[in-house]
Amino acid sequence: MGGAGLNGRKLRETITLLLSLASHADAAAGRCFAVRWLVLFFLRRGERAARVSVADALRIDVAAIEDELAAAAGPDDDSPFDAALVAWRYRWCAAMLSAVLASMGGTAWAPGRDAIPRRRACRAVACPVLPGLPLPQVHDTS
Repeated sequence: MGGAGLNGRKLRETITLLLSLASHADAAAGRCFAVRWLVLFFLRRGERAARVSVADALRIDVAAIEDELAAAAGPDDDSPFDAALVAWRYRWCAAMLSAVLASMGGTAWAPGRDAIPRRRACRAVACPVLPGLPLPQVHDTS
């Protein structure tokens, strides 16, 4: 992003990518340890690139972002909690880029907007499911 400058389309594409990676981290939280380890291995490498993109967009040093996210570093043990923290950090990066987009006059993304409306995380028996959108069945075998 640094060479081409900031534009709304590129920021929206980057925000969409970050939210997609966050959803992959959320999905990995419910998988077995081997799958979770592999997914988080690649997502952590992508997270470094996301931090650089945010630093370029905010025109600050990457170390400032590292300091800001140090409290949410997590145990780095590939547990479901660690996967949730990776997803949170991706959403934090998306929120920062959304703030830049809003300052440029674009439509900002708000946390929670990536969820399906009126859908809660619960069993299909306990809550209504939107037609055509069954709840995913997650089996944790770790």
